[in-house]
Amino acid sequence: MTKMKTLLALLMALCMLMTALPVMAEETVSGTWYLVVLGLTAGTFDLHEDGTLAVVTHGENGDEKLEGTWKQEDGKILMTVNGQTQTFAKDGENLSLSAGDITSLGMSTSSLAGTGADEAVLASLVKVSREPGKLTPAELTAYQKDGTLPEGKTKEDMDAFTADMVATLMTQMLSTQTPAK
Repeated sequence: MTKMKTLLALLMALCMLMTALPVMAEETVSGTWYLVVLGLTAGTFDLHEDGTLAVVTHGENGDEKLEGTWKQEDGKILMTVNGQTQTFAKDGENLSLSAGDITSLGMSTSSLAGTGADEAVLASLVKVSREPGKLTPAELTAYQKDGTLPEGKTKEDMDAFTADMVATLMTQMLSTQTPAK
């Protein structure tokens, strides 16, 4: 009877291990990813299971919608839109971008970090995450223009967000400047 209990325990442990194997495989990145710039949701990447993707970026001239394809290989995500392929590395819960990746998405250094900012500063201000930013650019613009509060936000929330955004931007810009001799 003891041998039977031992065998049964081993079989149950083996079954539990077998159910965990799919989790140990490379995690899929399909689903929605958010382009977050200084805490603002500047766009989305919807990676569909069939290998297609839909990209929406929120810019100065309104939303731009693009379609393309994506694939995951060797821990990297390759997204192709309009014949151009961008390579993203999965970095924990984020996809990492190089400065070149960001500017090729149509985002300019001057619109995000001011005239004269280099691409490295821009790259440090942008992330692609499973979590959206705290606001959209339209919500921030409406607040700054006429005081319109986004749903669920207070004036104090908006002022604190704006102050944090400016402090982050200033810190990044100042950290890249070399002192005058």
